[in-house]
Amino acid sequence: RRDPVLRLPAGMLHRNGFAVLLVDLRDMGDSEVVDGRYSGGTQEYLDVLGAWDWLRAQGLPAERIGLLGESNGAATVVIAAGEESGIAATWEDSGYSDTSTVIREEVRYQGFPEVLTLGATAWALLYGIDLAEHRPIDAIAAIGTRRLAINHGLSDDRVQPHHALDFARAREEAVGKDGPDLEPWFVPGAEHVQLAFAAPGEYERRV
Repeated sequence: RRDPVLRLPAGMLHRNGFAVLLVDLRDMGDSEVVDGRYSGGTQEYLDVLGAWDWLRAQGLPAERIGLLGESNGAATVVIAAGEESGIAATWEDSGYSDTSTVIREEVRYQGFPEVLTLGATAWALLYGIDLAEHRPIDAIAAIGTRRLAINHGLSDDRVQPHHALDFARAREEAVGKDGPDLEPWFVPGAEHVQLAFAAPGEYERRV
């Protein structure tokens, strides 16, 4: 929540009259570090739903609450929106559609052999993390016709742009060709989680 890549869109929302609740997911930022392990949103989505429950308990109506996430946070809010039918809108920025796929791509990005992906998946299972249990792309059907903005940088070599296209195809399958929010917004030249810096005016208008 202290990262500038999140604070910039949060500031844009605040400037336009939206209250913003910034949270640290488990094992990140100022949250308690229990094991320091990344679970690709398969557990972190519960933290988002905890924040949702807290806001609802303050008396905020469901139709006034949306979610915004970037990268792992983007995958996490998509999963959360799929689990909670009352969430009105979701903004995913530079997220991945499938956890196992992005781990394989991350291994390749780091210059290691892809066979390590199997080891990473097995290691996660040893610690009770099933990376296939809650895939972001599987949440799209549950989101249905609720607002979902898919955003990605075309120069993102960390989480590749095909994930946005995967989301969009799943969205079309879920809501039909005439459904809302089918077209991803791609920002030329934007690297991973840098969309708001590469195109600040358009990003603020869209968000």
